[in-house]
Amino acid sequence: MSRLKKGELGLDCRYLNFAPQCQGWMQLTENSGLGSFIIFWSNVWKLTTAATIPYYTGQYASTPRGFGFVTIGANVDEFHKAANETKQNLDNVVQSKLKEIDTMMHLAEVETSKHVKGVVDELTYSTLLLIFFMIFIAIWLSDHLRKRLDALLKGSSEFAKNNLTYQIETKSNDEIGKLAHAFNQMARSLKGYMDTTMTLNASLEKKVQERTAELSNLNKTIQEQLDIKEEHEEKLEIFAKIFPTPLKPLLLQI
Repeated sequence: MSRLKKGELGLDCRYLNFAPQCQGWMQLTENSGLGSFIIFWSNVWKLTTAATIPYYTGQYASTPRGFGFVTIGANVDEFHKAANETKQNLDNVVQSKLKEIDTMMHLAEVETSKHVKGVVDELTYSTLLLIFFMIFIAIWLSDHLRKRLDALLKGSSEFAKNNLTYQIETKSNDEIGKLAHAFNQMARSLKGYMDTTMTLNASLEKKVQERTAELSNLNKTIQEQLDIKEEHEEKLEIFAKIFPTPLKPLLLQI
């Protein structure tokens, strides 16, 4: 009896026909085989299992149940205790791993956020530096072009003042440099033309003065000859009046 109470000895269904599990065992093993079912016994849910004992000779050979069946019964929680503990352990492991995964994901999100923030900051700084650099280049180019255009304007002003010896400084061979070179070439050409014109004018003026002097001398000589001729004619007329007959044919010849 003590072994029976301890669960070390199986119950004989022949003495427990009034118990509900016996009816269940009989129904479960009616066609041979084995199985389990749950009963509510003494205010406790219990799991019970029954299995037939095949017997192939003698008087029990023709029955599906064979020699009989064996059963085992236990409290449902106790029966599932090991599985429940394993399940709980597995749940704890899963929860621990999930926490580790959450922690790793959080760390990964933090690191990713830091990396993205660093990349955004680098791009922002690079963009700002690029903008400042472009503004500096634009200001430098504007100032450089303004100075070169001012040089062209100054050169044009000097050329307008007939200062053809002025030369615009050229340091490059781009469009503005070519334009400055063209201005300088035009100034040199104009200066050469004006120098040639001035030389020709000076030479022509000198020749005119020389010719004028020659004509003046010639005119003076002619005038002197005319004066002498008139003086001679006057003298001859005086002589003719004094000596009319002998000088008349001479006067007529003159």
